[in-house]
Amino acid sequence: MKNERRRLDRVQPVFRVRTEVLPEKGDIHMAVFADIINLSEEGICLQSPLKLSKKDRIIICLPTLEERNPLEIHGAVIWIRQAGPLMYEYGMKFIGVNKLMESNIRSKIKAVLKAYYDQKAAYLE
Repeated sequence: MKNERRRLDRVQPVFRVRTEVLPEKGDIHMAVFADIINLSEEGICLQSPLKLSKKDRIIICLPTLEERNPLEIHGAVIWIRQAGPLMYEYGMKFIGVNKLMESNIRSKIKAVLKAYYDQKAAYLE
């Protein structure tokens, strides 16, 4: 059995989000799509073909159903691992997120997933 180092439970909503990357070195600001693999109270695990570095800052643009503008979640890369050829997984720790905002983030993700699955189920009927 694998040793579990996680202190907090994860939820695993896998879906694609737009991210903006603010590299620690240089002044290049990049936008790329990434998949959220899991979410905890302290951060998000992302998967992307873009190779980042530890301490790079990321802004995740989480779409919301009831608001026009996406929710912007700020974080920093704290770990990296290769997930396959030209694919990487990143642990992103939230920056400047309090418990109330984290709860808001979780509810937004649940709303987006519900809408996605409801739409998919209607299409298949």
